[in-house]
Amino acid sequence: MRKIFVFFVVMIFLIVSCKKNESVSVIKRGDGYKTLLASIDDENIYLYGKEVSGSYNSMKLVIGDNSKIFDWRNTGNILGYAPKITLHDINNDGKDELVITRVEGYGTGIYNGTINILNIENFKQMDIEAPIDIIKKNVKSRISLTEIKIDIKGEEISLDPKKYTNNKNTYKEVEFGWQTYYNIKDNKIRAKVSAQITPAAYIGYIVIDYKCEGNKLVLGDIGFKKINNL
Repeated sequence: MRKIFVFFVVMIFLIVSCKKNESVSVIKRGDGYKTLLASIDDENIYLYGKEVSGSYNSMKLVIGDNSKIFDWRNTGNILGYAPKITLHDINNDGKDELVITRVEGYGTGIYNGTINILNIENFKQMDIEAPIDIIKKNVKSRISLTEIKIDIKGEEISLDPKKYTNNKNTYKEVEFGWQTYYNIKDNKIRAKVSAQITPAAYIGYIVIDYKCEGNKLVLGDIGFKKINNL
């Protein structure tokens, strides 16, 4: 009777040990990716970060029993600037893609937001045309003492620089890209890119709405939203 009891105790110990090992093999907390940055618990999706010198320069995405490491970066201040992960059908194929928004850097007048979109079945990422590249192709500008002119695909916008700054030492052209934000609404990706005429004088944002072509997000529509209350 004692031998039977000992046998059952050993079997219970082995079962518990196997379950512990199984959970560790999925999360692998010992590989340096110790910080849980974001998750969708109901879908068993977890994003872990490896902290190096106060920032996250590498991330591990775990979806179910599968995982992949990406060279994604995020500022170390995750209390206010942690990555966000959400599910959206971006390419209208009836299946949700995983959308990750991150903040690679921030500071006075600076917000470097970025985005990744990938297939949750094979971890393949969608290509996204960078907002600053879209602006270089479609936007022209010039600044004088009396006028700011912005040309977006042939449509001209005229602004008075005195409404935004008393500094006569403005840029010769509008500077874009010190701040970049992304948001998702109705499965559509939108980027907002700051526009300024001096390091401290912001005049508004270039607004880019993306459309999907195959496995790539490209320019759908582009416009300008000015700041009126400066």
